[in-house]
Amino acid sequence: MIRAGELEQYITIEKPVNTEGDYGETTTTWTTHCNCWANIQNLKGKEYWDAKSINSEVTAKIKIRYRDDITADMRVKYESRYFYVESFYDPNEERKELLLMCWEAL
Repeated sequence: MIRAGELEQYITIEKPVNTEGDYGETTTTWTTHCNCWANIQNLKGKEYWDAKSINSEVTAKIKIRYRDDITADMRVKYESRYFYVESFYDPNEERKELLLMCWEAL
């Protein structure tokens, strides 16, 4: 269960929108999917190396309240930072919280 005050950052979750240009090229733009409170944790130490052994891109874990409309092609915007969702899971299968495993665009 997520305690009050545990989610301190207000984030925007964005989804990609692909459009076709005049010459057939595909252009990706981002649109707001939802806004919510989150807890952003940069992975470090053992947790970072464990994630790196599975997936070399994961650098952050973002906790939000459970939602069933999140997909792995979305990204999280927090202030001027962007985190791309690599994977996500419900850690206790209770539909109370969702952990987004992300990599940060530099």
